[in-house]
Amino acid sequence: MSPDLEKLVTNHLSQCFIPVREISNIVMPEGEAILGTSTEEQKTSLVNAFSSENVETSQQALNGPSQSGYPESQQNKQIAQEFIFLMEKSQHVFIALKDLPPTATPKQWQPFFQRAFEIFTRLWKYQQEHRTILEQKEYYGIKRWEIGEIASKIGQLYYHYYLRTSETSYLLEASVFYEAIRDRAYFKEAFDTNNPQLVLKKMRYYARFLVISLLLNKREFAKVLLDELDQHVKDYIGVFKPSDSQEWNEILKEVVQFLDADKNVVPVDYEGAYLPVETRLANIETNEKGLKLTHSIIVGNYPSQIKFSELSLDMFRMLQAIERQPKMRSEDKSLKRFNPTKHLLYRPSFSTLFQYMANCFKDISDNGVLLLYFSGEGTVSENSETNLGGISTSTKKDQVKSIKECLHLTDIVPFTRKPLVLIADSNVSNAYSSFTSPFDSPTLFLLSPTKVSEHLKDPSVSGNLFTLFLLNPILAICMVCNISEIQADIWAKAKEEIQNSEISIINALKESNDIHNNIKVFLNDEFLSRIISRFVFSKVLLSLSSKFNGDPCLLPNSVPHIPDSFYSGIIGTVKSLLIIMNVADQFQMPQ
Repeated sequence: MSPDLEKLVTNHLSQCFIPVREISNIVMPEGEAILGTSTEEQKTSLVNAFSSENVETSQQALNGPSQSGYPESQQNKQIAQEFIFLMEKSQHVFIALKDLPPTATPKQWQPFFQRAFEIFTRLWKYQQEHRTILEQKEYYGIKRWEIGEIASKIGQLYYHYYLRTSETSYLLEASVFYEAIRDRAYFKEAFDTNNPQLVLKKMRYYARFLVISLLLNKREFAKVLLDELDQHVKDYIGVFKPSDSQEWNEILKEVVQFLDADKNVVPVDYEGAYLPVETRLANIETNEKGLKLTHSIIVGNYPSQIKFSELSLDMFRMLQAIERQPKMRSEDKSLKRFNPTKHLLYRPSFSTLFQYMANCFKDISDNGVLLLYFSGEGTVSENSETNLGGISTSTKKDQVKSIKECLHLTDIVPFTRKPLVLIADSNVSNAYSSFTSPFDSPTLFLLSPTKVSEHLKDPSVSGNLFTLFLLNPILAICMVCNISEIQADIWAKAKEEIQNSEISIINALKESNDIHNNIKVFLNDEFLSRIISRFVFSKVLLSLSSKFNGDPCLLPNSVPHIPDSFYSGIIGTVKSLLIIMNVADQFQMPQ
C-alpha cells in the first residue's frame, strides 16, 4: 500500500473511470454494456438527477477557474466555491443511488452509478489539485476526515456496484480504498472534535470495512479491525453516553460470533495457522454453449442462525459458491467476466420474496437459469392429503407462523416455465420432493437432509452441513469428521484431489445414460456443474459415514432422482479423498 493516498486513489480512478465513450465497453462487466456513447444520451437516462447546466459547471470545477483577470484571493475563493459545489453534487448523486429500488434493472441503475463515478472522480481530482488552497481556513479549511470521507464514499460505490454486478473485483477495489484510509488515519481526529456525528462516521466506516473483509475471507485482518472498532465503541459510549450504545454493542457481538463461527469450520496447520480455503470459482471461463446461470435469489430465514449485516452464515457461504475469485482490475484492464446477478434476502416476507422471484423471472433470457436458494425452518400441514408446507417466510412479531406464510411447492411451479434450479436447506426440504413439472423447461431441485445428525454442531452456530458441502466439500468433511488440525501438505493434496473429483463426477454425469436430461442440461454452466457435482459427492460421502448409518432423513435428495447405481460408481472417487485426509476408517466402504 502506497503511503500517498492521493496517488493511490488517483491511480485507481484513472484505471476505472475512463472517457464516457469507452465506459460502457470497459468499466461495465460483459453483458451489461447498455449505455449510449454520447454524453447527451447518458444525461437523458438520468431520472431528474442533474441538468445539463450542472454538468457544465462540474466540468468547470474539474478544469479549475480561469487564471486571467482575477486577483489571487478571488481566484482562491472561486476554487473553494467550486469545491463546495462538487461536494454538494456528490451528496445528491449518493442519495440518488440509495433511493434506487433493489429490483431495478441494469438499464435503470447503471446510469446512476456511472454518474456517481464521474462526479467523485472530478471531486477527488479537484481537491487534490487545489489541496493547498482548500486547506487555508480563509477559503475553506478542509479537514483530513473530509478527505477520508470522500475516499470512503468511493469505497462504498465500489461495494454497492459489487452487490449489483456480483463482480468480486469491485470488492477488492473497495478494500483498497478502506485500507488506505486506515493506513493514513484520516479519521484519527474524530474524537478530538468532540463531535459524536463524526465519531459515528468513523465507526460506520469500520463496520463497512469489516463486511468487505469478511466477504474477502480476510479472517485475521477482520479480527484486527474488530479489535479497533471495539475500542472505538467503548470510547464513544464512555464519552458521549449515546442512546444507540446498545445497538453498537449488538453489532460487536454479531461480528464476534460470525468470525468465530466462520473460523470454526476452517482447520489450522500444526503451527496454528489457518489453512487457505478456495470458495469461489477460479478465474477461468468456459465457452460451452447451453443454459447459463444468470439470476439467483439467496434467502436466509433461520431466525436463530448467526448473522452479520443481514447476512446469515448459510447465505454468506452460498453467495461465494456462485462468484468468481476476486481479481484486481488493474491486473487486467480489459477484465470482463460473466457473473450471475444475486439478490440477498434475509428473512423476507412472502410478498417481498415473491416480488423478487417475479422480477427475476421477467428478466431471464431464453438460455438463462434462475437459481433459488432457501435456508430456513419450515412448516408442513398436518393434513397429508393437502401436501402443503414449505420453508417459512418472515412474519410480523405478533403474528403466529402458519401454513399461509410458507413458500409452498405450488408457489414455485409458475416459475418453472423457464429453467430453474432450487436448493432447499431446511428441515422441510422434502415438501418439494413431489414436484413434477407441467412445462417443458428443465427444472432441478437439490434438497437437504431433513434431520441434523446428533454428531454435528448446532447449525445455528456453525451453519448447515449441506450448504457447506456446496461451498467446499473438504470443509464439510472436516465438520463430519471433527477435524480441527491437519498437515499443510495433506491439505494441499486434498484440495487438488477434490478438484479432480469434481471434474470426474461432472464427466460421469454427462456420459451416463441413467441421468435425467433435466440434470445434464445444467452441466454446461460452470457454477451449476460445480454445485451439482458437490451435491453428488455429499450424497455418497454421507451414505458411507458410520455416524449417519444410512438414515434417509440424514441424506440429501434430488428431483429428478439420481439412480443409486450412479452413486455407487462414485464411491471410488470419494474414497481417494478420504484416504488422503486419513479419515477412511470413519466410513463404511463396500468390499
